[in-house]
Amino acid sequence: MKKDHPASESAFFNPRFLAAFILCFLGVWMAMLSFASTPSSGTLTTVSGPVTYTAGPFVQPNPSPLGLGQLDTGPRCNSTTFPCDSFDLTVTLPAGYTGTHCNAAVKVTLSWVDTGTGQSDYDLYIYEGVVGNLGGNTPADFQSATSGYRPEIATVAPLKDGTTHYTIKIVPFQPTGETVNVKIELLPGSGGCGTAGFGGADKTKANSPRYITFNAPPGSSAEVSNGEFN
Repeated sequence: MKKDHPASESAFFNPRFLAAFILCFLGVWMAMLSFASTPSSGTLTTVSGPVTYTAGPFVQPNPSPLGLGQLDTGPRCNSTTFPCDSFDLTVTLPAGYTGTHCNAAVKVTLSWVDTGTGQSDYDLYIYEGVVGNLGGNTPADFQSATSGYRPEIATVAPLKDGTTHYTIKIVPFQPTGETVNVKIELLPGSGGCGTAGFGGADKTKANSPRYITFNAPPGSSAEVSNGEFN
């Protein structure tokens, strides 16, 4: 005897329907992975040399924090409507490094070759710590200029001794299918750190007044023989 099956059940077990569902799922999955950074993490030290990685290609725009009518204080990042690339950066500096390298910084450079009409635009946002999805209400600790410059450059400073984790977010504000390149460098900085206590007030002693004599600049109206006398 022939047994009838509900239409929904028949459709679910239909080989063509099942194959189409699998292909659709794989397409979405591949789109999500297409812009994943390679590698996804790296460690920067005083002896490691620059850390580099690539991400892309990007095809879906993410018009945040400003765009589509929203006025956010930071970017929006998720795996569906606001795609971003995320890279985990670890910076490890020896004890005392920032004491002798007062102007040290981490320079992050994002570059790409435009494959469209020259209007592609990507932005860099850097957060201290491990950061996942973002809802637009978390300002970045460091970021590049959001004015369409190429390359985009963000500087992390001041630095800390020891190990510090950062999350680098790439926002494809206006992509046209580019694969981007990122270079992360440790800049030791130039110039000395100065002398401890320089510029501060002198220590005072009881019953020991201090006097400072200010001499008028030569030829100025502050000299005794110059200026007006009323």
